[in-house]
Amino acid sequence: MSKPFIPLHTLSLLTKIAVGVLTFTLIVGQSATITAMVLELNSPSYKFSIIPAFWVGLMAPGFYLCALWAASNVFTRMDKGDAFGEATVKGLKEVGSNLIWGAAAAIFIAPTLNLLIETDFQRLTGLKYDFEIESLTIGLIGFTLYLLAQQGQSLKSELDQIV
Repeated sequence: MSKPFIPLHTLSLLTKIAVGVLTFTLIVGQSATITAMVLELNSPSYKFSIIPAFWVGLMAPGFYLCALWAASNVFTRMDKGDAFGEATVKGLKEVGSNLIWGAAAAIFIAPTLNLLIETDFQRLTGLKYDFEIESLTIGLIGFTLYLLAQQGQSLKSELDQIV
């Protein structure tokens, strides 16, 4: 097995740092929106549905950040020599499932919940969706990673039985 350009323990640390920076950036970037919402609380025309819709919009990025964190843990396990061991496979499945849930949140869950919030939970005529190339791609990559982890686990167990 060839050595990666960046050592895996370093890649794990850099990924965790990136998750921290991205989380901080997401929170700081949205602080102006939150501040505007708080300032509008005094306005009689303020619509209280803005706050729940704001938090619903953070679901997909939250899942994506969880996927990155899980990926950093996979790098650590791989660095310890656990190529397709139980813990690594579990981590790869965790990365895949977080990517799938993030894509589902971006495509189906957030648009449907936002429609419900906007109509004060009075009208739901069906599932609302927002197909974007990025969300579909991320979801499919997550699904592929999840299936690849399952396949790797079954191949490793077959090899262990042969040896």
